[in-house]
Amino acid sequence: QPVGQVVPTHQHHQQSQTPEEKPRTNRKDRARAYYRKLHAAGKSDQAKEDLARLAIIRKQREEAAAKRAAEQKEKEEAAKAKTKSMSRTNRKDRARAYYRKLHAAGKSDQAKEDLARLAIIRKQREEAAAKRAAEQKAKEEAAKAKTDATSKALGRKK
Repeated sequence: QPVGQVVPTHQHHQQSQTPEEKPRTNRKDRARAYYRKLHAAGKSDQAKEDLARLAIIRKQREEAAAKRAAEQKEKEEAAKAKTKSMSRTNRKDRARAYYRKLHAAGKSDQAKEDLARLAIIRKQREEAAAKRAAEQKAKEEAAKAKTDATSKALGRKK
């Protein structure tokens, strides 16, 4: 499409237009199109302001990211220095405490295996309890049926 020509949205999807079908453009439409072209190229005043604002924001983000990276590096170096200064026994104690913490949270491999094993045992116990309850109910019904049969045989009323 030629620059300076605004195509209404309802005509946007048509494949080809003959010169007779093309809408006529007025001075405002051409001015708007020219401004859009300048803005897209970054040459309008508003576009220059927007680009300057974006550059400031980008610079602030980069500075913040660099600051976070420096702080993280300092923390890692401090932790490394602290670990090096600790005795072997202290490092082992610290490692044990860390493992206990992971284990208590269920995040260690052994804790995961234990939790899986406990889930299986819990399921088996629930099934056994349900089976015992069913057997007990069946016994009670059998006993009731037997007493009913005996009462009926003897001719007793309930």
